[in-house]
Amino acid sequence: MYGFEMIDIHLWEELFSQKLRKENEPISQGHKNLAAAIQKVTEDLFLTLARHTKEITYSENLCLSGGCALNCAAMGKIKDSGLFSTVFVPFAPGNDGCAIGAAIALYGLLDKSVTFEPVSPYL
Repeated sequence: MYGFEMIDIHLWEELFSQKLRKENEPISQGHKNLAAAIQKVTEDLFLTLARHTKEITYSENLCLSGGCALNCAAMGKIKDSGLFSTVFVPFAPGNDGCAIGAAIALYGLLDKSVTFEPVSPYL
């Protein structure tokens, strides 16, 4: 399959027994149910990964990055679980943060005496 779609719509519709909603169509209860189910699975997976991380690191601090770290509800579940004293998600956890991280890393390589303060999104 070629194009800009990340999924095969026909397979998606068959798997979830839910037709793709057209742009101006109302959101059905089936759409809402599917969204809620996917969110619940996402939160459960994040909590499982967080528990495993705690088991292997014994750390009191957790820093999450990547586009999924923008899922505030899932991050809230991790925070509320009490597994970690600190749960941190940077302001640009997805691909947009790569440039910031690369700049900080290079700066640190060039000047070994650098100490890093939290980076501002307005920098």
